[in-house]
Amino acid sequence: MINSRPITYIYDDPSEPSPLTPAHFLIVLESLEETLFAISKIYDICPPSKVTCQFKVDDVVLIHDNRFPRNLWSMGKIIETYTGRDGKIRSCLVKTKNNAIRRPVQLLYNLEV
Repeated sequence: MINSRPITYIYDDPSEPSPLTPAHFLIVLESLEETLFAISKIYDICPPSKVTCQFKVDDVVLIHDNRFPRNLWSMGKIIETYTGRDGKIRSCLVKTKNNAIRRPVQLLYNLEV
């Protein structure tokens, strides 16, 4: 009974929406718990694969630059890759139209050409 007491104003006109009660929040909470449980079961059955882009020499990339909008980022061609101690590629030397710059792979976007 306590969860059915109205929190908001009760309207005289029947065409107005029903008043908000604590029960409305409980219903949403139960639905959210069920959804999160279903998602966790799906991840247990089929975990998401970690798809990583492996850069290699002669790949054409878009170089991230915070100073400009995305349509003005420069393009370049990878001329050398540098690996970390774990053996993964961590940065690349990229040849642009003006010079060669070394950038971390987090700032490079592989273009499929």
